Amino acid sequence: MKLGKIIGVVVLCVGALLCGAFLTLVSIRRPWITPVPGVRLTPERSLVVLSELGPDSAFRLLVKAADFSGIKAKLTPDVGDRIRTQAWSEVTFSNVVVMIEEAQTNLALFARAVAAEDLRAPLPPDFRWAGYPDFRGTHHIEILLTASALRRASAGDCAAALEDVKMLMRGGTAIGFCDGPAGLYRQTSYCQAGCTALRRMARREPIAQPALREALAFLDAFEQELIPWPESVRMGHAWVTRMLPAIYKMSDEQLLQEVERYHVFLRRFAPLMGSNPETTQESMDALYSHAVAIAERPYTQGAYGSLAAATTCSPWELLISADPFGRVLAQLALSSFEYEHSQHTVLRAELGLTRLCLAVSLHRAQHGAPPATAAVLTPEFLAAIPVDPFHAPDALRYVLGSNGTWLAYSVGRDGADDGGQADAGGDGPDIAVSSESDLLRGAAYY
Repeated sequence: MKLGKIIGVVVLCVGALLCGAFLTLVSIRRPWITPVPGVRLTPERSLVVLSELGPDSAFRLLVKAADFSGIKAKLTPDVGDRIRTQAWSEVTFSNVVVMIEEAQTNLALFARAVAAEDLRAPLPPDFRWAGYPDFRGTHHIEILLTASALRRASAGDCAAALEDVKMLMRGGTAIGFCDGPAGLYRQTSYCQAGCTALRRMARREPIAQPALREALAFLDAFEQELIPWPESVRMGHAWVTRMLPAIYKMSDEQLLQEVERYHVFLRRFAPLMGSNPETTQESMDALYSHAVAIAERPYTQGAYGSLAAATTCSPWELLISADPFGRVLAQLALSSFEYEHSQHTVLRAELGLTRLCLAVSLHRAQHGAPPATAAVLTPEFLAAIPVDPFHAPDALRYVLGSNGTWLAYSVGRDGADDGGQADAGGDGPDIAVSSESDLLRGAAYY
């Protein structure tokens, strides 16, 4: 009997200690992040349930355009890079020419998608995007429109080539809205291809001045059509909001396919630790309010570092967080922000450099030589010198060489002016285009 009483007392004492520890833990828990007041989280373009999109919506038309299953001609894996870097030749790219002819229906559907009135984007069906249409076929459209533009330009029809480029870049923006997490990548890829094609057209002799002037006007307007980085962040918040309930409902086995084992452990004990769909949603709202606030400021390398640091914590800090599971999910949500922000800013720099390149080509065509300074280009060819998005409000740099060559560049991610030094095959330090090549240097895209 004595032993039984002793065991009972020990159990009661241990239970009381655990209960006291739990109550103490609850009392010292605090939110690990607080929201930024006044920040808008709702995207300008509404995100809807997939079933709400009709057959004439941009999304549904893009899905059909991306279906190349009935096309017999095939593209080699490296054809996209070769089209951008090699001179156009009907012989070298004969398979591309054949596919352009076979894919007229796809290209027509793509054109309808770009012109569609319903530009709404769909929310993900669930955490794993199961059942979401496959947009990988749109990569073929990017290659075909790029090839068509270069083919027409090589034949001297720069006006028709420009129409291909317009379709290419506007289509990239449409896909950017519709293709979920891959949208930013596809927008960047399409726009980069379009800019490269325009710079190649600007190097042609004789220069097609009317087409280049129209291209300059198009690029001025297109920068306003581009999905702003803050809007991309807001769309990410909408996707996360959609997926959170599903994350809490997933089985351990399903969740393990997406996250680490300790995430599953945290989710299992989430209710005891203060995490549930509502508290995690509050955490995500606060997190994305900071992310949007950063996105709305001029680019600074490492800007998301302090926000990422707030999600990184010791086991004890995680334990006393009001929403520990939400804090772990925030680490996953933030993992690509810095990189994607950088890539978006590179794209804006390339758009500005392409405008500068076209203006320099027009000046040379009309005045017999490149301008001595960028200021000479205004207002005849440019209303203003494009701003360097990596060093706003400063303008992009332009340097005329002693032998008539020229260089235009952005200071790049680090914000330091390295005189236009740019790696032809990778990142930085600056991002440049020149009279010697139509390729962008110093920017390693995706």
